[in-house]
Amino acid sequence: MADLISVIVPVYGVEQYLDQCVDSILRQTHSNLEVILVDDGSPDACGEMCEGYARRDTRVKVIHKENGGLSDARNAGLDMAQGDYIGFVDSDDWVAPDMFEYLLQGARGMGAGVACCEVISAQTWKLKYKVLHQDSVYDSLTALEDLFFDRRENYAWNKLYRADLWNGIRFPKGLNFEDLATVYKTFEGAGQVAYLREAKYYYRLRSDSISGTKDFAFRRDIALAVIARYWDVAPRLPKFKPALFRRVRNWYVHELCRDFRDHPENDPLSYQLLDILAPFVAETKDDIADALQFEDLERKKLDAFAKGTCEGCLESLKLHDLMWKKRNRKANIRKLLHL
Repeated sequence: MADLISVIVPVYGVEQYLDQCVDSILRQTHSNLEVILVDDGSPDACGEMCEGYARRDTRVKVIHKENGGLSDARNAGLDMAQGDYIGFVDSDDWVAPDMFEYLLQGARGMGAGVACCEVISAQTWKLKYKVLHQDSVYDSLTALEDLFFDRRENYAWNKLYRADLWNGIRFPKGLNFEDLATVYKTFEGAGQVAYLREAKYYYRLRSDSISGTKDFAFRRDIALAVIARYWDVAPRLPKFKPALFRRVRNWYVHELCRDFRDHPENDPLSYQLLDILAPFVAETKDDIADALQFEDLERKKLDAFAKGTCEGCLESLKLHDLMWKKRNRKANIRKLLHL
């Protein structure tokens, strides 16, 4: 008997996309599927559509629940899943006809607990994707390093997981960017992670999606997810501290400092973000600075941000600009010396 794959689909407010999504799953070349449609209190016709699929195909199971968000819906699916492997598909996306067979063969052939395929970004007027030169497989620690350095995507949905990897692991309810706070945990226990060269998952780009917005909740939740990931991983795997801190330093610290300078009208929300980020930077900056052998200006920049004030952010930004001026000056001198 072929391995049973449980495919979990959280459903909310996507009646115009749901048929394309579910039909693409039910037409898979690997037919031994358990398709779990989680109606997360959808206000449109999605609940009725899910029931229609269950009547037409015995592989479909439907959960109706009060709205609790994407994480809560996925967790409800995980609690029901009976498969040997687990996959996720978001209900406004769709998959190639052989995606799950492709991932299963990759996982089994490479002895991997997790297998990943490439993603096709789908807009109304174009498809964009890359094809790797070859399949590859990495041990868990190497795969984790790639995740933490953002060399690989943290998406939950372009992957196939051995089901036992989800024992004791669930998505954090009430936060966006649940993938960022969760997927790495399955990699840690996977033993091997396979990256397959072909693109099989179609990701629909929508301006009204969670990842398509850049509002305060977006920035707050991604900061919380990154910080939670740091405190979960760093005590067990201290070698990854610099990689885990990098995203905070390179993106969120600089972005927030520029907000205080360029968008004072956002100060009330900026202070809320600062109240999240500044204590974290204050607690970790010296350890990270020593590990990465930061130059003096880089250390002072973090010290200024860690004050948790608008003035400290502006000071940090000035130090950042000064640091890059010095680096560019040195680079120009080196060029002149080699003329």
